[in-house]
Amino acid sequence: MTRARGRRGRSLACLVCVTLLVAACAPPGRSSPEVVGDALTETVAAAATARLALELYSSGDLPRETARTTLAASLEDAHQAALDLGTLEVPGPQGSRTRDEALRAVSDATSAIVTSRSAVSSTSDRTVDESTAALTDAIERLDRVQDEVAP
Repeated sequence: MTRARGRRGRSLACLVCVTLLVAACAPPGRSSPEVVGDALTETVAAAATARLALELYSSGDLPRETARTTLAASLEDAHQAALDLGTLEVPGPQGSRTRDEALRAVSDATSAIVTSRSAVSSTSDRTVDESTAALTDAIERLDRVQDEVAP
């Protein structure tokens, strides 16, 4: 009787471990393409918000502190998208290539947002106009990658 309980206990523990490992591969109810698509969409929105903040700041319609706060929020969103992609387990080599291409585009956009924050804070050699152009380029690249990976 004791031996049977011990086996059931180990079996239950193994089942719980396997369930946790499988559940960590992708958010519940979401496939890899959905996660990749959502991460790209979130990053486009973050980069577009950052670009708008720079444009308004440059025209004098947005105070420096508000622009910095907006850029910080955009950076958090882009970081979350990169984290979602970086921790995503994908099936097969094609899934890995797709995830990696999306992650490169998200990383480039994240870098552009970081540089934009520095430009607004006057701690960068890059001007606000150069940062705005870099964000535009990043958004265009994200759009291209989205078109390539769309199911």
